[in-house]
Amino acid sequence: MTVGGQDTVGYELEMWARTILIGSRGPSPYEKVMAYRILTRVNHRAYQAHLAKALLSLSYPSGHHASPQTRLALLEEAAAAARSVRRDEPRRGELVVQTLDSYQRTLYQLGRRAEGLAVREEMATANRLAFTAGERGWVERGLRSWAHGLAEEGRHADAAAALTELLDVILREDAWGTCTWDRLSLTAELDAAGNTDAAVKTLSAILDEDRAKLAADRTSLSVVFHTLIWHALLLDRAGRADDADAARREALDLLRRLAATGEPKHWSGYQFSYAGVLLAVQASNAEPHTAGRPRPAFGVDPDQWSPDLRERYFDESGIARREAPASDRPGTLRDTARREHRLPELAALRRRLAIRTGVYGLWRHGHRFLEPALPAFDDSVDVARRLHARTTATGRRALIHALTDRAMILTAGHRYPDALSDYHEALTLHSTT
Repeated sequence: MTVGGQDTVGYELEMWARTILIGSRGPSPYEKVMAYRILTRVNHRAYQAHLAKALLSLSYPSGHHASPQTRLALLEEAAAAARSVRRDEPRRGELVVQTLDSYQRTLYQLGRRAEGLAVREEMATANRLAFTAGERGWVERGLRSWAHGLAEEGRHADAAAALTELLDVILREDAWGTCTWDRLSLTAELDAAGNTDAAVKTLSAILDEDRAKLAADRTSLSVVFHTLIWHALLLDRAGRADDADAARREALDLLRRLAATGEPKHWSGYQFSYAGVLLAVQASNAEPHTAGRPRPAFGVDPDQWSPDLRERYFDESGIARREAPASDRPGTLRDTARREHRLPELAALRRRLAIRTGVYGLWRHGHRFLEPALPAFDDSVDVARRLHARTTATGRRALIHALTDRAMILTAGHRYPDALSDYHEALTLHSTT
């Protein structure tokens, strides 16, 4: 049988494919792929979308047998199938973006970053076409992933433009406030691109909404506290010292309320993710930026970082993880800190280690993060105190940062009186600068 110029498929083979798909026992993922490969040769238009979905399902990791290289071959075929689906096919954009998302993730996992970024750009194009066709939801991942990829490469202005394009469409329809994550990411990219005034404006809008939610018990005190920490830093960078001081005093008032009465109601675990993002982004300047060397998109949850970069960020730290104990092997930050005797450099290293430990714990351990993470913050404060005892301006700044970091992690861990003590000391030091 030859249909539309496709290869000949024997009647028996075609019947096998159809029987497998409608059989009572249900086909395995591998059988489904084989069946749709056959039927696609019979009727290309009717089965390409089915083939793409089947290949995507088969590519999902399964035990120890699905290596990234094996998945990549399946995903290359799935991407080709998804691209060839007709433009007027319902929910085509979702299929293309979902397929390409798995494809780019595997490319990044294999260290093929340039190819992964190119696929993300293709996802953004598919996202735009889907928006034009009226699709929403999954397709939004296209522009979002493209923005995050640009941010990792240091193209912050382009990343901000992509996020602005995304928000121009979805913010109007965001009845549940889910766009807050994209708005935080936009704030980070605007600031990283040097447009700190615009970053302040974006974060101020989020804070105004949060203040209104606080009055109606629709958000947590700790979430607003963490946001105010970052807001104050941005205001300082924008040259608005008085407004920055006001933000710090507002944060202190919230922490006093928490120390006195705790949260008015129980909140879900999203607070840990939020605290992790804000902890990392307010300390992003502590991470040296080497030209041409990608680094995480601060302002984004580690789940959204490219897999290779996320692994490098935590692995090179030497911090304890679920997969491995802490390591002082040569080249890790822990090893470098162990051998460093100059106090300014040691304080900077200990702060980087504390932030990375806290980000990992909040990302992977949820409510159990504080016990394994807190010692790193204690080390950071101890070294900063030693530096402060020896120097004036440099040591004071280091101690303010270390105490603020620890106040943030203690607040996330519901240790409010201890957090208040740290933050009050930090503000006292800040008032003497």
